[in-house]
Amino acid sequence: MLGKGMTKSYPGEMYNTSLYKQLPVKVLLKQNILGKMALVCICASCDNAFHRVYEDVSVTDYSKWKNIDLGYICTTCRTVDGKRFDFFDGFLRLQLAAQNGSFENLRKAVDRELMFRQKLQMPSTLVDRYPRVDNSAAMVLDNYVDDIRGTPHKTSGDGDCLFNAVSILLKNDESLSVYLRYHTCIGLVLEMNFFKNHPLARLIRDHSGSYTSACLDSAKLGSASSAWAVLSLADAIERPIRVIYPHVNGRDDHPHISLNRVFETETGRDHPPLYILWHGYGSIPVPGQYTIVNHFSEVSGVSPKEDQFIPVPEPERVGKQKASTPVHISDTSLSSLDMSAVKEDCAPKSTTWRMPKRKPISRKDIK
Repeated sequence: MLGKGMTKSYPGEMYNTSLYKQLPVKVLLKQNILGKMALVCICASCDNAFHRVYEDVSVTDYSKWKNIDLGYICTTCRTVDGKRFDFFDGFLRLQLAAQNGSFENLRKAVDRELMFRQKLQMPSTLVDRYPRVDNSAAMVLDNYVDDIRGTPHKTSGDGDCLFNAVSILLKNDESLSVYLRYHTCIGLVLEMNFFKNHPLARLIRDHSGSYTSACLDSAKLGSASSAWAVLSLADAIERPIRVIYPHVNGRDDHPHISLNRVFETETGRDHPPLYILWHGYGSIPVPGQYTIVNHFSEVSGVSPKEDQFIPVPEPERVGKQKASTPVHISDTSLSSLDMSAVKEDCAPKSTTWRMPKRKPISRKDIK
């Protein structure tokens, strides 16, 4: 029988978690009650102590965890039934780190999430059935877009409309929204130097504010997405995203000139683009009045007449690696995932994974 505050974490070894709670570092070399040294992981969420073998943490990863400031998260706290990674809880960890407006805290949270080695799973084909047609968006597409024809569909205007729209194109519902936002946020933080040197960076910066603000906004559910998020999302799913920005405020409107184009990186040029209409939520443009453009709707059945977008060269990605290379799977496999709660099977322990090489983020990069 275990005494008060004792936890049996591995056969034959017990640890007094009430004592460990007082220690400043969550993953250290601890000593059990028998005086024997053991490698123990202490969960920053539930404060329980686990032997590293019980948690399937290698000696190499154990050394890395000691450098993760925010602490270890045990298998029970980060998964559902100990099997599938809980992306919703994962995103809440990012949101908690970003809630005080600290980019440094968000970066630390991203470093922790990378230790869980979650790959982005994408369907190999797009769906062919969609929700109801968005009539106001259809009117905008017909009257204020010259080179593209298609059918826009309704997406929820809850601040996550960019991810809702892409989710509908991939799965015919919005259940992938948090899943996509999770990977977009990680990509924005991890690939800061790459995106800030992208050829579209100057155009995006003129209309979407600072890069660090976009990173912090991406870590908040219901927060409106900027063009930075569109670029990171296109990189994460390895598909170009063709943003259709209508000339509702005139053909000389700077956002229309700058943002009405394809957002892509070198990873997605072998796939056809996803078409997203950026328009005013539920509004019909009135001549002579300024129209607020604040909503994304997916567009299906596109037949481009003459797309004037001309690809521009990109800077070479540092290390030529990404935070998460999507695994393309069949629609049936994707449907088998319980995405109603935004969850996915944990990556097998044998999965080859390499920490992306990136330039260190200095304080002068954080503006």
